[in-house]
Amino acid sequence: MKNTKMLTEGALMLAIFTILLLIFNYIPFLSLIAVAFLLLPFILYSAKYPLKYSFVLLIGGIIISALVGTLLLIPVAIAYGTTGMVIGYSIQRKKSKTFLYIAASIMFLLNTIGQYVVSVVFFKIDILKDTIKMVRESMNKSMQFLKQ
Repeated sequence: MKNTKMLTEGALMLAIFTILLLIFNYIPFLSLIAVAFLLLPFILYSAKYPLKYSFVLLIGGIIISALVGTLLLIPVAIAYGTTGMVIGYSIQRKKSKTFLYIAASIMFLLNTIGQYVVSVVFFKIDILKDTIKMVRESMNKSMQFLKQ
């Protein structure tokens, strides 16, 4: 009986995550609101059930994000899924709000660093170098404009 409830609730959370992901990907102005709620299905599920079942939910979320959206949504699913799992697990263990905030921040930071490393190693795209280059070019153009 408990497994059925856990599966049903997991499927419901995946459905909610899918809807939020679709809104995030395809509706420009509502995506700002959807971003705030992408963590919610993972938080609710991780706070209620053991961590190994939350990993199954995360894998399901990654697969659905690849099927429903593009491959570019996989990092979004990983980042929000793991951060939501950390928050939910902290709630389940009745940790303090400070611990919860720090743990979620560290997880999101690790996700960001991981995505940067993957983009540099596998795709040969260095976002930081490109950004610095664009800022320098913009400053040089502004300086030339001011000289004139």
